[in-house]
Amino acid sequence: MATEFVFRYVPLPGLATVRQALFGAADRRPLLERFARWGLDAPSTVGTYVRLLRAPEYWSQVPAAHRGEPIISVATVTYGDPADEPALTEGMFEGFEPLWTSLRTIPHVTLQHSTDDEFRYGVAHYWKHTFLQDLTPEAIDTMLEHADAYPGRALNSSAFIAHQLMCPIEMIAGSRTPRDSSGDSTAGVGAPFSANIGADWEYPGRRPRSSPGPRRSTPRSRPSRPGRT
Repeated sequence: MATEFVFRYVPLPGLATVRQALFGAADRRPLLERFARWGLDAPSTVGTYVRLLRAPEYWSQVPAAHRGEPIISVATVTYGDPADEPALTEGMFEGFEPLWTSLRTIPHVTLQHSTDDEFRYGVAHYWKHTFLQDLTPEAIDTMLEHADAYPGRALNSSAFIAHQLMCPIEMIAGSRTPRDSSGDSTAGVGAPFSANIGADWEYPGRRPRSSPGPRRSTPRSRPSRPGRT
């Protein structure tokens, strides 16, 4: 049993501007190559995320021709003045035509639960976190191969496309010189890239229905009267 805790205060960032775009299958490799170069040199106030997935058939936000097909999600989270965000992140997105885009500025505390829809009650998750020293062409080949081979069906939210998802493959850019984390809980993490490999699935319902359905009326049934229960 824990009887004592040691803690320290840390500054809480203010506003976060989240820019997200979905791109078709043909843009996946060049965007991953751009991410491998640009992500590590992005400003320190910008976090960059890429995710490989198959667009759910029910995502009406995506053009019909791309639903059920491989796509890539690219997202940046920028802290500070929202007016500065376009110039800070254009290097990741310029030259590519997105299928869908989203731009919003939200408080940091809202950002912390903005992926809640992706972890809904009743959906089970496998989540493996790992680190990479370099995102080589061979690594990109492997990512694309395994993302396309993922056998599960989409279980994403239909109403909201979250900026950070784990299934089946996600990459997050760090920096070329990771910060000293020897004094906090991330000690030992020193790689430029981190990755999440995930899977989602549903278990069959475990609880029987409380009743077989609405009961049919019988000749003995009679309408209720006012004042009687």
